[in-house]
Amino acid sequence: MQRPIASFSLLGVSIRLDASWILLALLIAWSLAAGVFPDLYRGLPQSTYWGMAAATVVGIAASIILHELGHTLVARAFGLPIKSITLFVFGGVAEMEGEPKAPRAELFMALAGPLVSVALGFGFSLLANFLEGSAPTEYHAVLHYLGTLNFTLAAFNMAPAFPLDGGRVLRALIWLVTGDSLKATRIAARSGEIIAVLLMGLGAFSALTMGLVHGLWWIVLGWFILSMASAHRKEAEARQLLSGMRVGDLMTPDPVSAAADMSVEDFVETVLARFPHDLIPVVADGRVIGAAGFQEAKRTRRQDWPSTGLAAIVTPITDIPTADSSLEIETALDRMQKARASRLIVLDQGRLVGILTLKDLANHLRFKAEFSKPA
Repeated sequence: MQRPIASFSLLGVSIRLDASWILLALLIAWSLAAGVFPDLYRGLPQSTYWGMAAATVVGIAASIILHELGHTLVARAFGLPIKSITLFVFGGVAEMEGEPKAPRAELFMALAGPLVSVALGFGFSLLANFLEGSAPTEYHAVLHYLGTLNFTLAAFNMAPAFPLDGGRVLRALIWLVTGDSLKATRIAARSGEIIAVLLMGLGAFSALTMGLVHGLWWIVLGWFILSMASAHRKEAEARQLLSGMRVGDLMTPDPVSAAADMSVEDFVETVLARFPHDLIPVVADGRVIGAAGFQEAKRTRRQDWPSTGLAAIVTPITDIPTADSSLEIETALDRMQKARASRLIVLDQGRLVGILTLKDLANHLRFKAEFSKPA
């Protein structure tokens, strides 16, 4: 996702608003103010319909945030931190710093969000019924709508379509029965792909019979679920092929490095020009002190390159994902994903022994896939 347009903190979690959420909020507000509320509650001023629509959009945003906070609080209880919650065009997503390590954790985390939505649905509905007859129509109308919406949100999310909550429940149950998390992911993701295709088919039918806009939403939603489910299935298949391998099996040994005492100018002209990598290990007295690449060089004014030592601009080794050669590939991949890095420096007691890149992993997977095909 792109950089958020706004953010705030709630219970120690960063809540981010993506630009696509603003577009969705405007579309929802317009459809409610121009169609839904005037059809359901006739005779109110147009300004009232727009006020009801605005209140509903705020309630939807709050409901989605609370739904994701349900996941977050349970994840924390199982020792799995949540970095942020982002509102975007398809709702909300909690960004985890890794995947659950046990099926019970996956199951409880997945159920937490829909249970929060069901609780909100009952809460809004009870409050609406309490106010009906004693408060202006617009108050209980908005509450009734939010109650129904939360029940719908819970029901839709419980569809067994990974990565929706229901798909994660399915994965957790299969994982509990088989003890194989990768097999569970493949089955749940395949279920998500099938349901996504059905949604896209339903969208195409709706576009032909009920109007393009109505059908297009389901097509786009189905495509999103399909792409996410396919990505998770392919990752599970890749991890299956890499299972049992160590970093030393796939790393590039004795990679290019740069001396810490060379100038930034020499580094750019003699090292980076020949080996245009994002990060090149920087070595001082035989030990890796960090890494540098295009970004580090660009942060230094060009006129200062000749007089600036490379050691002054490196990203410290403590801020870079590293591993030793005996580390399992799956764990190394988790480190790279967590750091959003494409390269991992391999060390032996602080000394450089290799580099592991996503390209190395992709090449090995391509090799395995080609030679596992029947002749």
